[in-house]
Amino acid sequence: MSTIQYCHPDDIMLEKREDGHLLNPRHRTGDTTDLTLSAQAANGRLIVPLLLYRNEAGQLVAGDGQRRIAAARKLGIQVPYIEIEAQPTNGAVSEGGLDSLDIMLVSNVRQEFPPLVLDREGHIVGGLAYAVRTKTRQGKSTMAIARLMGMKTDRSVKLLLSLFEAPLNVRQAIAAGRMSLHAYEGIRHAAQAEQAEVVAVIEAKAEADEEIQITRDKVRRAARNVQASRQPTLVTNDEPTIVQQLNEIKARLEAILTAGPLGLREQYVVEQIKEMLT
Repeated sequence: MSTIQYCHPDDIMLEKREDGHLLNPRHRTGDTTDLTLSAQAANGRLIVPLLLYRNEAGQLVAGDGQRRIAAARKLGIQVPYIEIEAQPTNGAVSEGGLDSLDIMLVSNVRQEFPPLVLDREGHIVGGLAYAVRTKTRQGKSTMAIARLMGMKTDRSVKLLLSLFEAPLNVRQAIAAGRMSLHAYEGIRHAAQAEQAEVVAVIEAKAEADEEIQITRDKVRRAARNVQASRQPTLVTNDEPTIVQQLNEIKARLEAILTAGPLGLREQYVVEQIKEMLT
């Protein structure tokens, strides 16, 4: 499988029809602000590689990707590309039926591309998570994508997709490289509020001049502390306070019984708990 290569955008020719117009007029350059911001967020790299082929003169030619090329020129950065053997039939898909996102995943370039790239509002606009979701929206199953990436299960694919539901501070930590996907997996199934609190707790404990690294162990410890802090407690040596708290609990149970209707099993459980507190 072809590997990711880089070249200067000025070294790429745009494919044209016989009349001299671009092959894909619907993909005219237009506004490149979003792509420019995405590249800046990714440490000066474009996220999705171009599919390029060589013409008879040996020059690299792009049938698609004019906006990405324009954004790269604007930033003065190199362009990632995958060289294919033949001219794409529609400017976007190779002879084998794979588009640039497919090949990006097939090429096993997970070390080349970050899990996600965010825009100014914190939305995911690039990276592997973006590529995976794009493919699912095109009709590919998570298992099919996993096979493209050389994986036996779709666990990692689902993990990448779950980033779209993650809280903003979690996405920011991953995008900045402070938190790995392995660490995020430890709180993936927690509620959004709990995920956000876990990351906030870890970052709050870091010294101002310390480079924050949110590891799996830190996530586990912080998650335990967060869960413990959310549990009701009767820890007190003051007997009147204990009695008051118990009476409040019994009052709540009585309210549950009178609010009804409860099933026989639920009613039995509530009555048993109330009796234990008497």
